Amino acid sequence: MMKKILLSFLAALTIIMGGCSKEDDGTVVKPGNDTRPAWQAPANYADYEQFMSVLVILQDELQPYVSTNDLLCAKVNGEVRGVAAPDIIDGKATFSLTIAGNGNDASIELCFYSDRLNRIFTLSNWTVFDASVAPMGTESLYKPAFPL
Repeated sequence: MMKKILLSFLAALTIIMGGCSKEDDGTVVKPGNDTRPAWQAPANYADYEQFMSVLVILQDELQPYVSTNDLLCAKVNGEVRGVAAPDIIDGKATFSLTIAGNGNDASIELCFYSDRLNRIFTLSNWTVFDASVAPMGTESLYKPAFPL
């Protein structure tokens, strides 16, 4: 009887642990059941007064799950203002993101969709829109820490 209970416990533990991914540093990145979002960059960037160009590198905990089907989205006041697919170099994902705006001081929400995890990670109040960050199309490097 005790052996059956122990085997049942071990089977349940295996199922539970199989549902999560664990990194070497102990961080657990849980999969989700989110469908791929239909985020679209603004159809006409000329409708906006200013632009902010940033280069976003995905945090280390999410890098093992990188896929060419991933997406990064920037929202201002809930409206999608920029979308990028990853550039994967040596297994590391970076996103070149152009964000449209109508003035500084608006807070930007950053959303990352992981195709392998079927999950959307959101970072509210990621940064403030600031067109002076990249006035000539040069990109500033950002490494946001999405809540896992």
